[in-house]
Amino acid sequence: MEIALTETQGLERRMSMGIEADKVNQEMQVRLKSLSKKLKIDGFRPGKVPLSVVKSRYSAQVKQEVLDELVRNTFSEAVQKKALKLAGPPRFEIEKEDEFQFAAIFEVFPDVDVASTAEMKIEKPQAEVVDEDVDEMINTLREQRLSWEKVDREAQDKDRVEIDFVGTIDGEEFDGNRGEHVPVTLGSSGMIKGFEEGLLGARAGEERCLNLEFPEDYHVKDLAGKSVVFKVKVHAVFEPKLPEVDSDFVKQLGIADGDVDAFRAQVRERCDVELEQRLKDKIKANVMDALLEANNVELPKVMVYEEMENLRKEFSDRVAQQGIDSASIQLPAAVFEKQAERKVSLGLILSEIAKQQDIKIKAENVRDTVNMIASGYEKPEEVVNWYYEDRRRLAGVESLVLEDQVVEWVLENSDVSIRTMSMSELVDDSKQWAA
Repeated sequence: MEIALTETQGLERRMSMGIEADKVNQEMQVRLKSLSKKLKIDGFRPGKVPLSVVKSRYSAQVKQEVLDELVRNTFSEAVQKKALKLAGPPRFEIEKEDEFQFAAIFEVFPDVDVASTAEMKIEKPQAEVVDEDVDEMINTLREQRLSWEKVDREAQDKDRVEIDFVGTIDGEEFDGNRGEHVPVTLGSSGMIKGFEEGLLGARAGEERCLNLEFPEDYHVKDLAGKSVVFKVKVHAVFEPKLPEVDSDFVKQLGIADGDVDAFRAQVRERCDVELEQRLKDKIKANVMDALLEANNVELPKVMVYEEMENLRKEFSDRVAQQGIDSASIQLPAAVFEKQAERKVSLGLILSEIAKQQDIKIKAENVRDTVNMIASGYEKPEEVVNWYYEDRRRLAGVESLVLEDQVVEWVLENSDVSIRTMSMSELVDDSKQWAA
């Protein structure tokens, strides 16, 4: 058995293998004889089919099965012998079919030389909930329950208008160009640029003509970048009415006795929980950014591609959960390339730190994380059991826990500065990071 390993490009390797002809022939003979005892062929008694007949009918199939198995076994043995760490499955090619020469093309994990964290500068935000944060959360709850009241005046920003519209491109209509009694909230960016702005100051009964353009990246390709004329008729103007924070309002939100002070206390608790999670997420993001800046890792293409596909599937699943046909929004995997590269890079860096520092997953941290996830469900004990009854499910939680433990280690061994922020600043910061 001859094996030659060569580096082709980057992390890609090519392993050439030669399979001994005698070994192939011997294994074929064994399998063909075994097959002759099992076959049922018209004209022959069961188990009495001549070997020559079996060979004439099944040699090609058996030969392919034998070669596939021998090549994979040979490759597996060579990988173990040479202590190779494969980043993904190999691709096999025939080099010389008549001489049983094959090649396996694959990528290996990179050697990750993690930079020292001692000089790494990481900003650690800190914040606390104040009355203004509670007020903002309550206003958000009020906005979720606002009502609309018809008014006899010009439409203003944040108002809702009920309209009919007809759109044309070069005088021709197009799919989806019409709407009747459509509610449009001004300033919501629910329509193309200029549409909502063009209705500011309009009154019920008024008609307007809007000369606009579809954006270049519009989701309907046939309309992207084209000039369009919308003729709009306004039926009514409505202004938003927020509910008062009174006994009736807080009863709707679970305070049975309608105690407004008890409601504010409950909202503050929710703010505390949200703030704690946002601080954790922001600190973690800062650590990850610092690690990426300090470490340049060569990435296996197969791992990046696999992560791109995972992200695309996650996106499709989220779209489907919103009741949208995911088939109508087919994004190419390349859209997720940068995000995939970030995840793969961080995975390799964090894994190497964990190995170098002998950071082991703590069972109590796993249990705490599972309990935290389960607490958001109606029957948390069932969710906990669901995780612990399947090793694969629990492995996902363990991965997150190990990640958090490495983040803690990095913070303890780097140059950390404290930045005091308000909760609103932290929320805005988190939105920018998430985008």
